[in-house]
Amino acid sequence: MKTLLKWCAVIGAMALLFGAWPITAAGAEQSGDFEYEIDDGKAIITRYLGSDTVVDIPATVGGYPVTVIGNAAFIACTEMTAVTIPDGVTTLENAAFYGCSMLDEIHLPDSLIWIGSEVFDYTYYYDNPYNWEEGLLYIGKYLIKANSREISTSCQLKPGTRVIAAGAFELCDDMQSVIVSEGLIGIGESAFKGCECLALVILPGSVTAIGGGAFEGTAYYEYPGNWEDGALYIGPYLIEVKGEEIPAHYNVRPGTKTIAEGAFISCGEMRSLLFPASVTNISPWVFQRCRALRHVYYGGTKEDREQLAIDIGNDRLSAAVWHYGATAPVIMAGDMDESGVLNMDDAFTLYRAMSGQITLTEAQTRAADMNGDEIVNMADAFALYREVAGQ
Repeated sequence: MKTLLKWCAVIGAMALLFGAWPITAAGAEQSGDFEYEIDDGKAIITRYLGSDTVVDIPATVGGYPVTVIGNAAFIACTEMTAVTIPDGVTTLENAAFYGCSMLDEIHLPDSLIWIGSEVFDYTYYYDNPYNWEEGLLYIGKYLIKANSREISTSCQLKPGTRVIAAGAFELCDDMQSVIVSEGLIGIGESAFKGCECLALVILPGSVTAIGGGAFEGTAYYEYPGNWEDGALYIGPYLIEVKGEEIPAHYNVRPGTKTIAEGAFISCGEMRSLLFPASVTNISPWVFQRCRALRHVYYGGTKEDREQLAIDIGNDRLSAAVWHYGATAPVIMAGDMDESGVLNMDDAFTLYRAMSGQITLTEAQTRAADMNGDEIVNMADAFALYREVAGQ
């Protein structure tokens, strides 16, 4: 039976080979049987070159901590029967162990936050019906996949579930509600995408990472009444913002804890943002396309900002000028007349103040601090002029 599964997996994996098999890059490093790349001082395992039946992935390679098992890194390793992933690994990318037809023993670390799609498809563990319980496949505390044909109208996940893999419930059309108990930290990309009857979603307060499109196409997502000023929230989690419906400035709702992956991806014209000190986690690529973002009004302190967990792809957020201790309503930086738009009148007002012709009010003084250093001087006047001039 295992031999048959082995060959089926190899054939099935061929569909992924050209699009997913990792190609050795010119800058790729090698340590033993593992090829890897370095990103920001951390190692990504990109390919396994060995043929061992029992594989212990090292915690470090080349002196760098291993944090990611890359796309299709172990694809179709048909001799492997057991694998141990070390503590410190936070991400299993798509199809990482796809087609490992003999793989039956899998040890996952507590450090995992993200699990991609089809990571363990066509492994012996995945294909063994005894590993599925009421239509759900778990590996320890990690929910890997739901069988859409066996999921009823209501689904309550096993207590202690830590991560929901990408696409785990995709197209579970009959499911109307899902309840998750405390302890869940990660929801993968497209986890509930296309669950068109899913109208009730109850999430615990422990979630720190939410993948893009996790709830797209659900009844909850499609119901206009769930959108508030162009934004969709589920409890304390900001899921998505429609760029065409928000002004140049946006206030994140008080009490928000986590902002989902790509939430502001369509907000290319947003110039400033207020978010409360309650925000603790910003998922990947939230502000990737916010090309106009210049100012961030943060409810916390500089010390609080250092504790913020900001994932990759948020360089525009980090590059913006941060203003601390902010509360709504926000006086936008440079908006000297509080008109809601920046123009040459604002620049001229600040110039007159810097030349001693007028004295700024308290509100104007706060608005004049363009660079967030809590000092108003000619550097701020120049910054305002450049911003008004589109430089």
